[in-house]
Amino acid sequence: MVASKTSDAPPSSKGAGGINKKKDPPFAIQKGDSLCLKIYVQPGASKSSISGEHDGYLKIRISSPPVEGKANEALVEFLSDALNVRKSRIEILEGKTSRKKLVRINGLTTKDAEGLTAKKV
Repeated sequence: MVASKTSDAPPSSKGAGGINKKKDPPFAIQKGDSLCLKIYVQPGASKSSISGEHDGYLKIRISSPPVEGKANEALVEFLSDALNVRKSRIEILEGKTSRKKLVRINGLTTKDAEGLTAKKV
């Protein structure tokens, strides 16, 4: 008589409910109807672009210099174009004088942020 093979091992990590599920980007946090992005800004770049992920932050290169808030204004304009939202929906909550910033964008979800690193606008 042949015993059937049973296993106490967990279900396969592939397929429905496994590891292949998409996780939210580490730099994107959903807070109610707003999306908060942890952003690392590199001002004074040759051109504005998304450089990918940097220590849990979304790294964005901005062509404006870090003088009198010009880089912050350029960051808001860049995000507005990249995410196709009005500038009035974007607010820098923390880090106005730092490279590391917390930015809130009203009306977006983490799903909207997933493509940011792939875009490299």
